[in-house]
Amino acid sequence: MQNLQSLLEEFHCYRSDIIYVKGMTYPATLLLLTTLDKFVAFKCFCNLVVANEMVRSLYSFNLKKVLLLR
Repeated sequence: MQNLQSLLEEFHCYRSDIIYVKGMTYPATLLLLTTLDKFVAFKCFCNLVVANEMVRSLYSFNLKKVLLLR
């Protein structure tokens, strides 16, 4: 639980424009459970959220972009 909270807090420091939303814990938890290293999980989570335009739009509440991407 501490690793999950830490990962999400670190992500907020890394990308403060993307706020925490309900459901963000699910991919973070899966990454923490499947990787042995917290840093690797953090990098994967950042790549998932930042590199994927659809996920980034969902987490940044950009509804216009989400509607265009679907």
